[in-house]
Amino acid sequence: MKKIFLAISLLLFVTAPYLTFAAGGLIPCDENSNGRKGCQFKDFVPLFKGVMDFLLVGVLIPAATIAIAVVGIQYLTAVGNPGKLAKAHEVLIDVLWGIFIAIAAWAIVDTIFSVLTKAGTLPPITG
Repeated sequence: MKKIFLAISLLLFVTAPYLTFAAGGLIPCDENSNGRKGCQFKDFVPLFKGVMDFLLVGVLIPAATIAIAVVGIQYLTAVGNPGKLAKAHEVLIDVLWGIFIAIAAWAIVDTIFSVLTKAGTLPPITG
């Protein structure tokens, strides 16, 4: 339980600056967006892209860094124990797969939004 609490605390400590930056510019619309009040449908694409970028940069990178550091500590403390080495190797493979899946998901969403906004399906995004 202590390890989980420590890991969550460390993750929050690392990602806290990103959370404060996200508060200012995550929602791209304001009360005077195109002369209308509130958000329009065209504001959904930059909002979603902002959320995806925040999750990739603000959450994935610090979490992956902490996980890789934990794996490194597991490798160092294994000291020839094959069971601990196998467990550390398994965790490292899982972390790398997680990073790959997250980057692939971001690339797919970014490509879809780029195609939709350039093909004229959605209004072009300005600003």
